[in-house]
Amino acid sequence: MRKYKTTIISSNRADYSLLVKLYLELMNSELITPEFVITGSHLSKEFGYTKKQIVENNIEFMEVLVDIKSNDSGIIFSLFAKEFCEFFQSNKPDFIVVLGDRFEMLSIVTLAYLNNIPTVHFHGGELTYGAIDDSIRHAITKLSSLHFSSTEAYANRIIQLGESPKTVFNIGSLGAENVINHSKITFGEIIKKLNIPLRSTYCIATFHPETHNPKTLLDLREFLDVCVSFDDLDFLFTKSNFDYLGNEFNETILDYCNKYSNLFLVDSLGSELYFSLVSHSQFVIGNSSSGILETPLLGIWTINIGARQNGRIRPVNVIDIQCKKKEIVYAINEVLNLKDIEIDPKKNPYFSVNPASKARTILEDILRRDSLSTYKEFHDIEPVRMSRDISNKKD
Repeated sequence: MRKYKTTIISSNRADYSLLVKLYLELMNSELITPEFVITGSHLSKEFGYTKKQIVENNIEFMEVLVDIKSNDSGIIFSLFAKEFCEFFQSNKPDFIVVLGDRFEMLSIVTLAYLNNIPTVHFHGGELTYGAIDDSIRHAITKLSSLHFSSTEAYANRIIQLGESPKTVFNIGSLGAENVINHSKITFGEIIKKLNIPLRSTYCIATFHPETHNPKTLLDLREFLDVCVSFDDLDFLFTKSNFDYLGNEFNETILDYCNKYSNLFLVDSLGSELYFSLVSHSQFVIGNSSSGILETPLLGIWTINIGARQNGRIRPVNVIDIQCKKKEIVYAINEVLNLKDIEIDPKKNPYFSVNPASKARTILEDILRRDSLSTYKEFHDIEPVRMSRDISNKKD
């Protein structure tokens, strides 16, 4: 029986926590031989060097090192293209697996397509109006051969983009079971691991640049000014991605942390430590997709700031506000009053039972019938009305 070689590619801490469960599931497949490839911020000391957590998880992996120090996303995009062109030519996977909407993933998927390597895409069809990720996600969808969405609405949007319904499957969020089934670490153990004087009344904060917002750095400063005004509440920040202005954001946050005793910045936490911290926290705040897709499953409230996540379907325990001092202060006081209300994770729109197992079953069923292909035809939702040809008509 033929075994299909698949390359699962992770470029940052966020997609790793979602993809690792799929990798472990595919390790048990009789049809698929998975290999895990890490790149991007996993191998960058400036952005957390999360390779160390992957080593601690005993995950076997390959590395594709790309220099991501430049502030020019176009240069980084081209470097990913160069390195993965060489990787695909030497490694020759039968198909690759990617997740989400990162710009470096668009570079990788484009190179796979040019090398006639099919892509399996997770979490397509979603919307984030406040970032360039939106268009990048849809572009990855059009270059992919098989699609796994996190909700039925997102599956329908993938079909709306012209993908055949036969290639689109709603399995729920890949991260759902990771969040709900994580091993909870006690707060005392967390403090020992982090080695910082974090008080028990704290929140988790992540604030990425809004790539469509020219005032995004000013918004960060306004948010930080509000944080330092809460003397009885600590703010534990995780670092920003290597997006446009990512370095500037991290430097600004670090500058505030050096000046104020209730602000802390960590490089990277790893999924087990991160979800444990969220479980013990008062709330989550910022503009990260994790605050929409993952942390609400723990029954923790999220304060989502600004337009970066506009378009995503919201769980009930997410409050949306603009990045204005009065709104941030009001929202923080509001969630502190709401934090003891129990939230049923099964009512979360992203909740799913064993999504990685579902994805494996679907993949195996497809591969038993036929191999994946980069060839596909545009699926029209309704028959297209042919326009009248008037090019040769007289006035």
